[in-house]
Amino acid sequence: MTFKIELDRAEIQRQLKQFGDQAKQEIYAAAAQGFKTGGNAILATVQTHVASRLKIKSASFAKSFKARVYAKHKNSPPLLIISSRIPWLGIHEYGGTITGKMLIPFGIAAFKQAGLRMGGKKFKQIVAELMRSGNAFFNQTKDGRVFLFAENIKDNDRQLTRFKRAHRNAHGLKTVKRGVDIPIAELVSRVQMKRRLNIRQLVQSKLPLLASAVRDAMQR
Repeated sequence: MTFKIELDRAEIQRQLKQFGDQAKQEIYAAAAQGFKTGGNAILATVQTHVASRLKIKSASFAKSFKARVYAKHKNSPPLLIISSRIPWLGIHEYGGTITGKMLIPFGIAAFKQAGLRMGGKKFKQIVAELMRSGNAFFNQTKDGRVFLFAENIKDNDRQLTRFKRAHRNAHGLKTVKRGVDIPIAELVSRVQMKRRLNIRQLVQSKLPLLASAVRDAMQR
């Protein structure tokens, strides 16, 4: 997800025609410095916004957003780009529908209530191990929903630890008996994602800060 921010420079371009190339280059160089200073301030605001809206505790996630200034050509105005290397963040900015067969961990609310966390990589690993052991199976309910279950046996204690805890917490149980089928995930083919971020509007509101930084750099 990339957002490009350019100052409205139509009037500036007309004024620059009255100056020589050297003056133009000096102005663009000062603007690039202002973009760097102002861009870092905007970046910090964006990182805080993403961490807060997505409720992600990992600092590295929000810091995937970087601010870069492109000013390679002295006779061209600089460009500030604030972007993240995580490609799927755009769905949280715009909202939308994801299609395809997907396994959604069962009882997300129970997980949160039990204070549990599990990333996608770990979830995929657990499902793969349960499948290899032959202890995971799908079952369809009367209303057509399909769930992945695993039997609570000793051989799968490690893989089922989080799910058993969430299951106990959701149903108010002290223990889960051996042989009980534990819900792992639901198989879906369509997920509707709500808009959770508003980075464009946030950045737009910070443009006066960027313009001020550019003016300060030009006056030095």
